[in-house]
Amino acid sequence: MTSLDGTTPVVTEQRLDAARRVTWRKSDFGLEESFEYADVLGRLTKSTRTLPSGLSVETVVAWDDSTPGLTTSTATATFS
Repeated sequence: MTSLDGTTPVVTEQRLDAARRVTWRKSDFGLEESFEYADVLGRLTKSTRTLPSGLSVETVVAWDDSTPGLTTSTATATFS
């Protein structure tokens, strides 16, 4: 992956699971992101973004299968 100008690398490392979904990645700028797919259908259920400053934002996603495409997200920010 590269920046919008197409020349500067953005993601320097990433890990994939057996289904080839990104589970963790880190950018040149020190941003780390992790992703969990704990849903029975393999959908994203949690993501965490951590900045080099220690600020971390965790987003939990709850899927509503009675209404296609409807989700509920809750974000929590912490500083360590």
